[in-house]
Amino acid sequence: MKSILELYKYRVKLAQSLRRRGFYVRMHAYEYLLGFKGHLAGVLLLEPRELKATFFPVPNIKDIDIIISLVEDVIINIDPKTSFIIGRRK
Repeated sequence: MKSILELYKYRVKLAQSLRRRGFYVRMHAYEYLLGFKGHLAGVLLLEPRELKATFFPVPNIKDIDIIISLVEDVIINIDPKTSFIIGRRK
């Protein structure tokens, strides 16, 4: 196991931590659909064997800096070994 986020209980903990910070969270395995302040914020994709968490934000979303900061903080607090990456559409 490379990351504790491979374990279900830590992925649930991640979802709970995001909810406590004001996010709507829909979790499915290693993917999280995130909403913030009533709007879709983006998708968080975990790759625990690669020690990566990639956030794909919705284009032109308000409060993007706050959203990125909150998501990154939650990831680092749960597993500091995991790299937080901002993804882009190609």
